[in-house]
Amino acid sequence: MTEKIQLSDIKQLIRQMGEKTVLVLTASVKALIHNDLDAAISARKYEKEVDSLCRVVDECCANYLATEKLTASDVNLLVATLKIANELERTSDYGNNIARLVQNTFPHLDISAFKPLFGTLEEMAQKGIHMLEESLDAYEHLDEQLAMKVIESDNEVNILNKKMFKGILAYIIVKPWTQEASLDLHLVTRYLERVADRSTNISEWVFYINSGRHHEGLKKHTAVTY
Repeated sequence: MTEKIQLSDIKQLIRQMGEKTVLVLTASVKALIHNDLDAAISARKYEKEVDSLCRVVDECCANYLATEKLTASDVNLLVATLKIANELERTSDYGNNIARLVQNTFPHLDISAFKPLFGTLEEMAQKGIHMLEESLDAYEHLDEQLAMKVIESDNEVNILNKKMFKGILAYIIVKPWTQEASLDLHLVTRYLERVADRSTNISEWVFYINSGRHHEGLKKHTAVTY
């Protein structure tokens, strides 16, 4: 940007990162469910765009912190924004990893036996993506009610994750020759479960922006680092 950067510009960059991250996840899940290699290629392209935007956000926040006279609320916003950019970058990595499995691993495995589980998998992905979209809306509007709604939705994804795990385990027991494919499919469900966790993290930063501290009523949970 040639003009002086504004906080509103930085928030818009996060919106763009979020929209691209949703595209990564949507395309990667489509690639898996429909064995769509073109969708896998698209997902990986979008992921690179998310990485590029993340670097821009880092640079803009650093410059703003160094050159502007800031209020406490400005500092809270910039700190949270840097953290949220990292959450989005890691979330897009999960989609990229799924797309890479579709490209490089699943073509060599027979996953047709798992099609009865794809409905649950798709529902899990849709809920995680919806959480991500709502967490970004909560950030944009500093909406604590919406942020809390996202945080409370995490349990729905956890329930679906357990359902997927039980389904995959049943296949390993009944059809042991599907073990390798089962483990890779379980990896996909772990990535999707992490999408919900990252969305929860983003929502928690909304409380920090407003008050300088995390919401006291939130349960402390282990940070997602991979």
